[in-house]
Amino acid sequence: MATITTQDRAAAQRLPDEFLELSGSAVTRVVELVTRHWGAYGEKKRAQLAEALFPILERQMQPETRITDETRDLCEGLVAAWIFRQP
Repeated sequence: MATITTQDRAAAQRLPDEFLELSGSAVTRVVELVTRHWGAYGEKKRAQLAEALFPILERQMQPETRITDETRDLCEGLVAAWIFRQP
């Protein structure tokens, strides 16, 4: 069982902001971010994380959507749960 580091938590909190700084489709952005921050994990495991984060981050592309602390905390929670499930 893996543990989430301070670096993982900080990266997860920044995901919505970094997502908006990237160009390309929502899928491309999410995959790029997961690879950037958690590239040491295998491709299948990263795909699981990207799939979990996709609906949250994709919403950020809507014009009226703002990044909130709730969104950041949700990303952090998903990343933490994902890391916790890793062997």
